[in-house]
Amino acid sequence: MKLLRRILPLALAAIALTVATHTVAISPPPEGPVRAYPTEFPLSEPDYTSKRLRNFSPFESALASFSAARRSDLDALVLEATIPQLQQLMTSGDLTSEELVTYYLDRIQRYDVNQLNSVMELNPDALTIARNLDAERAEGNLWGPMHGIPVLVKDNITTGDQMHTTAGAYALKDWRGDRDAQLVKNLRNAGAVILGKANLSEWANYVDPAMPSGFSALGGQTRHPYGPFDPLGSSSGSAVSVAANFTAVSVGSETEGSIVRPAATNNIVGLKPTHGLVSGDYVIPLVDWMDVPGPMGRTVTDVATLLGALTHTDEGAEESPDPDVAELQSKDFTRFLDLDRARQRRVGVAVTSEATFAQLEALLANPPADLPANVRAALPNAIKLRRANNLAAKAAIAALTQQGITVVELDNDTVPPAPDA
Repeated sequence: MKLLRRILPLALAAIALTVATHTVAISPPPEGPVRAYPTEFPLSEPDYTSKRLRNFSPFESALASFSAARRSDLDALVLEATIPQLQQLMTSGDLTSEELVTYYLDRIQRYDVNQLNSVMELNPDALTIARNLDAERAEGNLWGPMHGIPVLVKDNITTGDQMHTTAGAYALKDWRGDRDAQLVKNLRNAGAVILGKANLSEWANYVDPAMPSGFSALGGQTRHPYGPFDPLGSSSGSAVSVAANFTAVSVGSETEGSIVRPAATNNIVGLKPTHGLVSGDYVIPLVDWMDVPGPMGRTVTDVATLLGALTHTDEGAEESPDPDVAELQSKDFTRFLDLDRARQRRVGVAVTSEATFAQLEALLANPPADLPANVRAALPNAIKLRRANNLAAKAAIAALTQQGITVVELDNDTVPPAPDA
């Protein structure tokens, strides 16, 4: 609540700035035939002047000495590597945390700046932190499975260092927190390297109904790494940065869909934890009783590893753990990744029935006269999307069944809707 009282006056001021900024940033839809989707991707970078410049000056020496040959070597070792694999490389001496940070900084400089726009700000102390953690490792002092692993955190999560915390809003461009959010403190205590801040949908969405996912005045338009698609949000930068190998893992936040949706569309893993499992202390709120920070990574193991670090508790915690989830805090969640445990469960998978597809095809072939033009235009793509989702669901069913897990297929049209929040 202290953070909310500090941020609220600035947030109110930002509403006025948002109107001015976004009317420039978003072009009106072109005239012509009705489009199947309201927004076409990729979105062009808008004509505005508020975008924060990414500062690489603290890393000039390290990047200058990072040779093309070593980059090629690390591409083979590090690209798509999991946290356990990175730890093995650092234990064997084939990699250091400092070099891993340099590798990610190099990729951010080459592929993210004014391109994917997933990283909002870089931690000027990242290399120093990594170097110190390497020294600890050399002395046999490991702080846990996250020791030396770079992490990006969404820019609504406060850090008490040289970085700003802005929620992407111009109104907060100069604001620095007086301390770390509890989850950031937990990450540091686990030996993680806070690499920087990830871009997001400004104020975690719900500011302007016309604002595209992944756009913020300070970060620009986050773009999808796999093609001309919507990156979704609001944890757009957290998802894209992991998918593009700009970081090992990241932290996002969700009110309704802001972790799981960008994770799905960017082909990574995202977990929305139970409310209270990961502390929301010093995270700029949207709906306090719904907001949940959560881990994002390339594999389930990485997400489980990061979740263990995020939920760690200590006597100096800024807030008492939620009693409903306190038993799960400070746990190693990778211990739950047990196939025998999974075989004791039934997994429900929703698919679209062929009967539903037949109805949609009939509607497309003979649309009623009162069917709105935009619905008619969107229908072919909607059918294609449902079929693509069915293929993905069937592939998941086959993979689970092959491993001896019981699957129950559910008809999408008979699944009860989620209750109102």
